[in-house]
Amino acid sequence: MKNAMNEIDKKLCSRIRVIIWKQWKVSKKQTKSLVQLGIPEEEAKGFTFCRRGYRFIGLSKVFQRAI
Repeated sequence: MKNAMNEIDKKLCSRIRVIIWKQWKVSKKQTKSLVQLGIPEEEAKGFTFCRRGYRFIGLSKVFQRAI
């Protein structure tokens, strides 16, 4: 049961990060928000203009570290 709950928790956290990323909508807002959360500006810009998709962003270590 503990393993099942950990898996559910990981999926929910990832989904919440995707929802937050979608709420920021504009790339300027995404970069600004990531910088405010402690991510270096160059890394934030690279992450903002990444075209890999929402799932990739939700699972990325950069976004996990920020939120």
